[in-house]
Amino acid sequence: MEKVTAILKSKKFWIAVGLLVLISITYGVGGSGAKIALGETKVGHDELVSKIEELEKEQGVAEQELEDIKAEIDETKTAFNNEESRLDEKRKEVDETLALIDDRDQLADEIKELEDNLKSNQSTLDTLTTNIEGKEAQLEKLENAIVQKKEDPVELLSGVYVVGSDVAAGRYQVTNIGRGTNFFVYSSSGSNKVNTILGDSSIGSGDYVFFANDGDVIETNGKVKLIPVEE
Repeated sequence: MEKVTAILKSKKFWIAVGLLVLISITYGVGGSGAKIALGETKVGHDELVSKIEELEKEQGVAEQELEDIKAEIDETKTAFNNEESRLDEKRKEVDETLALIDDRDQLADEIKELEDNLKSNQSTLDTLTTNIEGKEAQLEKLENAIVQKKEDPVELLSGVYVVGSDVAAGRYQVTNIGRGTNFFVYSSSGSNKVNTILGDSSIGSGDYVFFANDGDVIETNGKVKLIPVEE
């Protein structure tokens, strides 16, 4: 672009343009010996033709330079487009890298959240384990507390019995003999102390441990065994 501007400002360029105009005038006038004022000097036809040829050569050089400049501009445009394409590719790479960074940060946050949840769950698991161990210890203590006495068990047929006269007062584990059966214990005032079904899981709720006080009434609909246990 700077070369084009220089050519347009060149004195030779404008002289060439002026001479082209003079050529048309000279051929209009005619005659090989005609004289035409060029500036303050009268120039003959042959000399004028020589100058015109010289100027035409200069014009050709200028035109070639102009073509070269255009070619350089085209090359520059091509190079610019190539650089722009490379820049777009770099932008794409940067965008992809930023997206990967975002994904990495998101994954890091998710991992941290999972780790926090794991720690929280581990703490909850530890608490539950401690509670279970405590409950198991309590259960073992209760199971150990129901220690059978060395006294002989008492077998009762289906019927009603009074504690203190038919059965000694104390703590008993009652179990069915044969099929399951309904089993009741009433206090001396008539309130219901025990109301259960003895037997396995398909018939009843299993054995039952209770306190038999003087004056209580025991009622069973089937044969049962009273096993004395420690109080």
